[in-house]
Amino acid sequence: MANLRELRALAKDLGIRGYSTANKARLTTLIENHEHTQQLMANARATQAAKSAAKEEPAPAPAPPASSSFEAPAPQESAPVPTADKPKPRRKAGPSAWNSFLRDYRKEHGGTLKQAMQQKDAYAKYKESWTRPEE
Repeated sequence: MANLRELRALAKDLGIRGYSTANKARLTTLIENHEHTQQLMANARATQAAKSAAKEEPAPAPAPPASSSFEAPAPQESAPVPTADKPKPRRKAGPSAWNSFLRDYRKEHGGTLKQAMQQKDAYAKYKESWTRPEE
């Protein structure tokens, strides 16, 4: 069985992430899973190559009709495919009146957030004159 130093060197060569902090049991599992994953990927590539090779072979041409009265159907005009317009990114809303009040109140009067939150009357006056800040 390989020692920890050898396992870490192997994991580094395989490009496995997190090998430097893994213990011996975890490294063994990481390496085994990596090898299993590599086998699965190789099998998938082989299957995909076989499918693409089968698609590249031309299909046999259909036999011409026996009677000479055959007419090809008229080509149909296809309707234009609608393209989906990209939605505009939503503009992030600025701070609410309440959050702006709390920030401004604490700047003016100092104190804690809790003290600012208790100033409901001051907030009512502030809200009457408040407009959303431009960003």
